[in-house]
Amino acid sequence: RSRAMSLLRESTLPSKGRGRWRCLRSGSVDAASAVPVFSSCAARLPRSFRSALVVCCCWLCLLGRLAGSAPGLRGLAFSSSGRLGRGLAVAMAASSGTVPAPGPAAPLRAVLWDVDGTLVESTNLGFEGTNSVLKKNGYPEITEEQYKDGSRFTTPARFGFHVSGDTTDAAGPELGRQFDEHYVALVSDRTAPMFPGMLELLRDLKTSGCRLGALSNACGAYVRAVMAVHRLEADFECQLGADEVPAGKPNPDGLLQCCAALGLRPEECAYIGDAPTDGQAAEAAGMRGIGVSWGSHSPEKVAAVFPEVVNSVLDLRKALGLEVANPN
Repeated sequence: RSRAMSLLRESTLPSKGRGRWRCLRSGSVDAASAVPVFSSCAARLPRSFRSALVVCCCWLCLLGRLAGSAPGLRGLAFSSSGRLGRGLAVAMAASSGTVPAPGPAAPLRAVLWDVDGTLVESTNLGFEGTNSVLKKNGYPEITEEQYKDGSRFTTPARFGFHVSGDTTDAAGPELGRQFDEHYVALVSDRTAPMFPGMLELLRDLKTSGCRLGALSNACGAYVRAVMAVHRLEADFECQLGADEVPAGKPNPDGLLQCCAALGLRPEECAYIGDAPTDGQAAEAAGMRGIGVSWGSHSPEKVAAVFPEVVNSVLDLRKALGLEVANPN
């Protein structure tokens, strides 16, 4: 146990991208600081490696119990590989007669947002822009349902998906570049209007002292264009696209980058989105995830990955602890 703690304290774990290095060099290893880093790294490992990592964490937990206490290592077993890690750790604790209770939720200090299908209704803008680029380059046009299905991917991967069903298709990056140039130039409060009640919700969050950020699988220029047309540039302290983070959603990198920019821990933040990849990214980052059912994906798909799903902006206000006006 002593050796394992020493190794964890001295580990430097890379997260690809500029300046994205996290070190665990404290006098003790606690789950709150270690979990986001290990979750990010574990998410990139093959499934067999991830399972081995969880088993190792569980053995370390058992050694910790025999030696007295190892809360930091127990926390890693819970979170190093998502649901699998939590299940193994709970089963192990139960076999010894003790199931650890979850700690109190940290106060919500920031809300991070997906953009398309969550904050703004931009389906026509994205759909028509996609078909314009496909037609210009000699590819068949797609249906709106196909567009929505592909919206869970980053833009280059989405175009690969549309032209061949392969998100790694070599045509994707160039088609995505053309789309971004076309798409960003057309952003307005008409082509990308806020969903009804959303501007008021954002205003009330700011008034309550909650900070705001945005992370999209679209490009960063698009995110900032949307914020600009709705005069939200100063309110959103972090505005990132998939081209500005080490890996797009469902990887947690972008959310962890937002947390670092805000100087907050993941458990102090919530991420709100409409796509399955949004829920997966929130879970991998170790933050609260709230799914919305009014976006591009069916409520069933959203509910499959988000622990909380809301069906209206009014319900979202309640979930975020905001006052709801009396209809009378």
